[in-house]
Amino acid sequence: MIPKNLQNDFYEGRTNSIVKFVINDSVEVVDGEFKGKKCSVISIQAIEPEVVLMIERGDNGALITVPQASLVSLQV
Repeated sequence: MIPKNLQNDFYEGRTNSIVKFVINDSVEVVDGEFKGKKCSVISIQAIEPEVVLMIERGDNGALITVPQASLVSLQV
């Protein structure tokens, strides 16, 4: 279960020491099966043993889950 304060931060656009991205952040996958895909962050799926986020692929709209460590921000 995701703690309410982390969910609130995420949906209200505030990063924190655990979750580095917020809803609708533009990101690129930097390793794994979806390497190179540009996506938008949708939700937090897990925080233990590592943060896992659901993201929406920009090329086809598919929803995928990716460890936070495999993402870099495309925000300017």
